[in-house]
Amino acid sequence: MTIIKSSKTFNEETGKSLKNTSQLKLFDILIDLDNNESFINIFKCYNINDMLLKNKIYFNTYEVDEADFPDTISYKFYGTPNLWWLIAMINNIVNPYEEFYAGRTLRIIKPTYLYKMLKEIDNIGTL
Repeated sequence: MTIIKSSKTFNEETGKSLKNTSQLKLFDILIDLDNNESFINIFKCYNINDMLLKNKIYFNTYEVDEADFPDTISYKFYGTPNLWWLIAMINNIVNPYEEFYAGRTLRIIKPTYLYKMLKEIDNIGTL
């Protein structure tokens, strides 16, 4: 099996546009040359710079309530449930089913800095 990274964007590869809030922008499109099939590398991981995480100016904190789910927390802060993955990434959460528990304190990117963060993620996705 010969796998290479596609030089095409998601839109060029699929004909579909992604929203700014799409987590798919983080993953590479790979091509299996033997079977001529494209797929997304969902196993790619990212780490947030520790210096950024320590700078409290960029974040609010939020204590998870019993009734909260990742998407409801995203909606509370950003008006969309689609950014739950960003909250998980900022808080080094790998398993959202077990790591969003009542009493946990989360870092939430302030809405003022949200566009900049999404722009940086968009730039990372093109690497």
